[in-house]
Amino acid sequence: MRKLWSKLTTVKSGIFFLLFSILFGVFLLVDSFPLADFLSYTFRIKGIFKFLAAIFLYLGLTYSATIFLMAKNLVLRSIAFCLLFLTLGTQYGYKHINGFGFSFFDANTLLSELGFAGDALNTFLPAVLNGLLGILAFTILLAFLVSKYAQKIKARTILPSIVFFFALGYFVTWKTSGDQVYPTMFKIPLLLTYANNYSLYDGPREELEFSNSQPSEYNHIIFLVDESVRGDYFSITNKSNPTTPYLASISDKLVNYGIASSGTNTSATANFILRSGAGSETFPDPDQMSLKQPNIFQYAKNAGFKTIFMDGQKGYLQNFMRKDELKHLDVTYYVEEGSMPRYEIDNKLANKLIKIIAKSETPTFSYVVKMGAHFHYETCYPQTEKIFTPTMEIGTLNSDSIKMRNSYRNAIRWSVDLFFQNLIPQLPDSTLVVYTSDHGQNLLEHGIKSTHSDYKNPSPFQAMVPLFFYFSDSTQHSQFNYLDQNYNRASHFNIFPTIVKLMGYSNSVLSGLGLKSLFDPLEDERMFYSGNLFLSGNLQKNIFDDQEMKRFINTLSPPKGQLSKTETRDSSMIQ
Repeated sequence: MRKLWSKLTTVKSGIFFLLFSILFGVFLLVDSFPLADFLSYTFRIKGIFKFLAAIFLYLGLTYSATIFLMAKNLVLRSIAFCLLFLTLGTQYGYKHINGFGFSFFDANTLLSELGFAGDALNTFLPAVLNGLLGILAFTILLAFLVSKYAQKIKARTILPSIVFFFALGYFVTWKTSGDQVYPTMFKIPLLLTYANNYSLYDGPREELEFSNSQPSEYNHIIFLVDESVRGDYFSITNKSNPTTPYLASISDKLVNYGIASSGTNTSATANFILRSGAGSETFPDPDQMSLKQPNIFQYAKNAGFKTIFMDGQKGYLQNFMRKDELKHLDVTYYVEEGSMPRYEIDNKLANKLIKIIAKSETPTFSYVVKMGAHFHYETCYPQTEKIFTPTMEIGTLNSDSIKMRNSYRNAIRWSVDLFFQNLIPQLPDSTLVVYTSDHGQNLLEHGIKSTHSDYKNPSPFQAMVPLFFYFSDSTQHSQFNYLDQNYNRASHFNIFPTIVKLMGYSNSVLSGLGLKSLFDPLEDERMFYSGNLFLSGNLQKNIFDDQEMKRFINTLSPPKGQLSKTETRDSSMIQ
């Protein structure tokens, strides 16, 4: 350290202090949190020792960034400036899109959904391009300043300091579950390192010790989980959106719950909730009990169903599915994105599913993850099916709400309505289809550019999903007699117990789950989570039915004809 300090206090020492001051100011400017607010919170809540430790670590990491940029080794110095550009650009991009910046939750999402990274770049890069060019210019100017005027420092002199502060930062990150403020150049690598090393329970689930009390009324149950499909973009829910005429034409075979709330605003955690049967009060779940309790495939197996899992997004397990869960599956089938045009994937899944069901000699339960309408929306339907115009162009910014919404309508029409037009005529008798989406979409509401997965104060539109049931025959059952009361009141948290009931399990089993099914009147306030489900410091519980959402839902036109027909039919079947 003495040798390093002597390097910094030479005639050129002014460059070091200038560079340190510039970096300190830039990090504060682009950081997610104001440092003053964080330090004030630390002092008031954590005490003087942790307050001083936080200052020491922040200054130490800024110091490490400064000397890293002054490395004598050209390769090392080039790596440092590339890291500076990438981290500043990432932080700026996230903050510009979601208003918050890069968090531990974003690190988790980035690592778990790398397959959608290209789509994110296509969608959001134009929004931040000018800022990134400014950051690039700043980085080049800084590199020139250091190269020409700064005292260079040997690697063996600077690396111990960088390693020390990075290791200390990682220790604090681990102790605080990523809930910490760091200078951006080291914050993003620290959060990514922690997210990559953060371990979840990876063992077997508990055995399910009981079976259904009576056979299911259905030979086949298909649970379709769409991608990024918003509930108010269906004709059967909102007549001002003429996107689903086929579904409207078969509305007598649908039980439609209108606008539902997803469990979270992110694909991985929403799918996990739908499969695991976690309740609305389950999280945060630091003991990870929801990873251990029996999942929906175990209930299906114990009810005598052949279990089928299909994924149209990844060629590997995702959404918190683990290898151990494969033992509860009889059939797995993947269509990896990139193996064909995205708009062909869902129909390939449908056709394969029909063939599997047709060959099965036993009842089947299928869980299907669709490709759906994930951004960029223009890739989710053939360009020959451009019904709603004008539309976005691939690679353009979501800045024009009319074009963006028309592109989204085309994606919904193709990936939902025409998908069902292909699937439903092929379904055998006594088939029940349960349909929802993983999460909704924010379509430039309030000028917010991010479509979903915001961690802090997310828009409820990111959790607005459809929910309906389709019957392949003309029979609708008396369990659905609360449809009128539960219309626009359902949530992801009600689907698991509903399917368990439809598999033939008794009411006592549902009581044991502690969850309300759709066969009960729903009165609880709906909510959804954002962030990490297992860490309290990185999880936010959000109200879905806030005042704005209530007013918005009230403007929609419910399918009153369907409601009245369903009520009449249900009433006649109640003994």
